Amino acid sequence: YRNDDEYMCLDGTREELLRDMKTWLQPFKSVPCSSGQELQRIFYVYGLAGSGKSSVANTIAQWVEQEGFYLSCFSCKHDDRELSDPRKLLPTLAYRIAKQHGDYRFALVDGLRNSSVGASLATSGIDEQFKLLFENLLKGVKPPPCAHVVIVDALDECGDPHDQGQLARRLLSLAESTPWIKIIITSRPVSNIKDLLG
Repeated sequence: YRNDDEYMCLDGTREELLRDMKTWLQPFKSVPCSSGQELQRIFYVYGLAGSGKSSVANTIAQWVEQEGFYLSCFSCKHDDRELSDPRKLLPTLAYRIAKQHGDYRFALVDGLRNSSVGASLATSGIDEQFKLLFENLLKGVKPPPCAHVVIVDALDECGDPHDQGQLARRLLSLAESTPWIKIIITSRPVSNIKDLLG
């Protein structure tokens, strides 16, 4: 994320939304959450272009880091080849989670070594990437000492509408199947994402 005042919310703006996001994250400060606790796993922020979604994402990312959560971010940009490629999002998040969580890192390295897909991961489809990087590995991984917050900014700028819907479904699956991962997604209110997360 961009840790610079230019990319943050101005003082006195978006206070209610930021407060709601912080309140949503607080129960996840220690992992695991108390048993039986059914909490929303994804915080979805949507609005028109220019409404400040990226500023909110950067501001909450800074707060998450200051509070001691683990943090992984991916900012999509439609005019950047790397940041608009839907096949880059899941591997980037896996790499960033692995950097901070040793048990997952070891499982990921073993999984990639023992898979025929590992060598072609960058060109694999989103579903195949998800199965290799997350679905098959996370079941046996012990939770880290605190929640890992994943922020995906401008999901609507990553690939085409089909890719965006697929990524939204996979991020939702990740959040629902892994109690120690919490996900914040921002996008314009496009139906392929909003209908699933909104």
